[in-house]
Amino acid sequence: MTVRIAASLATVLVAAAGFSAGPTASQPPLVSFRQSGGFVALERSFVVRRSGDVVTDGAVAARLAPKRLAALRQTLAAARWRTLAAHYAPRVHIPDGYVYTITCAGRPIVIDQGARPPERLRDVVVLLQALAPR
Repeated sequence: MTVRIAASLATVLVAAAGFSAGPTASQPPLVSFRQSGGFVALERSFVVRRSGDVVTDGAVAARLAPKRLAALRQTLAAARWRTLAAHYAPRVHIPDGYVYTITCAGRPIVIDQGARPPERLRDVVVLLQALAPR
C-alpha cells in the first residue's frame, strides 16, 4: 500500500512540475543577452523567448510586439550566427570595459568593449541593448 501511495505521489509531482513549467519555459530561448563588467561591475541580462516574452530574473518583464519580434528574428538570421567567431576582443584591452555575451541557437558569442565585430553582429547588439530592461 505504501509503495502505491509513493508511486501515485511521484506521478502527481511529475505532472505538476510539467504543468507549472508551461510549454514556452521548456523551449530553448530565441536569444539571451548578458552585459557585465564596467567600472561599477554591472550585471544585466535577459532572455527573449520564441513567443516574444522578455524574461529577466525569472519573470516576464515585457512582451515584444509582433513587428519587433520579427525584426529581431530577421536580424539574428542576417547575422549568420554559426559563421561568427566565438570571441571578439579589442587589440588593446580596456580596463573596466563591458563584456557582452549573446547566445543564439545554443552558441554563445562574447564581445569585449572596444572590439570591432562585423556589422551584422553589431546590428544584433544594438537591437538587444534597446530591448534591455532598465
